[in-house]
Amino acid sequence: MAEYRFQFPIWRDQKLSINVSSARFTVFSETSFDEVVGTVYAYAKPGKDHVELVLNSMLADCLKTEFPDVSKLDVSQHAIQLPDYYRSFIILAGHDQYILRATNDYSYDDKMAVGAVPWTLIRHELDIRMPLVIHCVADYASESNMEVRALFGNGAASPSRQIQMPVNETSGTVSFVLYGKADEIFGAKDNVHVSEIQILSAVGNSVDYPHIKVMNTGLRYALYYVDAYGYWRWLTVAGRVKRSESYQRQTFKSSNDNSGPSGRETINYLNSITKTYEFSTGWLSDGQAALMHHLLGSVNVMLYDMEDESFTPVVIMDSSCEYKTYKGEGCGPVFMRDMEYI
Repeated sequence: MAEYRFQFPIWRDQKLSINVSSARFTVFSETSFDEVVGTVYAYAKPGKDHVELVLNSMLADCLKTEFPDVSKLDVSQHAIQLPDYYRSFIILAGHDQYILRATNDYSYDDKMAVGAVPWTLIRHELDIRMPLVIHCVADYASESNMEVRALFGNGAASPSRQIQMPVNETSGTVSFVLYGKADEIFGAKDNVHVSEIQILSAVGNSVDYPHIKVMNTGLRYALYYVDAYGYWRWLTVAGRVKRSESYQRQTFKSSNDNSGPSGRETINYLNSITKTYEFSTGWLSDGQAALMHHLLGSVNVMLYDMEDESFTPVVIMDSSCEYKTYKGEGCGPVFMRDMEYI
């Protein structure tokens, strides 16, 4: 049996031509032939002697970047697997086997290698009350998945630790996040808190990670979002926050009877409440502003309330953004966004 391998981000058109006029293909998960992902019926175009499969279109619905499910937390590693960001599939066609490996990457960045983790964090700070969420991809061929270290407020440094997730020998890769409060992950005690986090290495990366400052910002809100490459990132909301609510009443007309509330002429049977937030990011450098498109274009955004310690899915409603640069208008970049609960 001949074996062919394809590895690609899901945005890239990856085509596969097979020399048959029509065929039925079964797509399996690479980790188990018992898991059938789907069946594809393909026919050659008129005048052609082969079928052509557009692999990324076939597999797009199988990939997603979900928010970490805390119930699946690996307590020993402070890590949670996100299995649907990077998936492996097998297509059997006659005596040939096609192995497909795809990532949930919609960056349209042809320079970024598949499996690399670009650093798109806008502001390199984390409030001590926020969960740390560092998204990474681990490879079976590499024993160390991610290496991190913390500095504490008293100047002491924690030993560097490797975050290792169990990866499947067949598929070779797993996506996961380091998750948790910084003090809990690095064992802070005696009221000495983590002051800085250093990412020393991560699989598939040649970038130098900046250090993440950990502090009590006094802010209330932060946004966690999936960037264009499909990785979870966050941004503290350092500017003005305006919250509003709109109410829409659903009513019907009834005969008038003044003997009780149910006999009123207009009956209110449903109230729809929409919460809207208008955020300003605060002052950003030009370099930070250049990364804002990862948040503004994200289809998966969570609002974190540091007072309630709660996550709420939101939708970015505005379709415009105003950039004010130091050189152009003599002030820092300001972004105003409307967001609604979903």
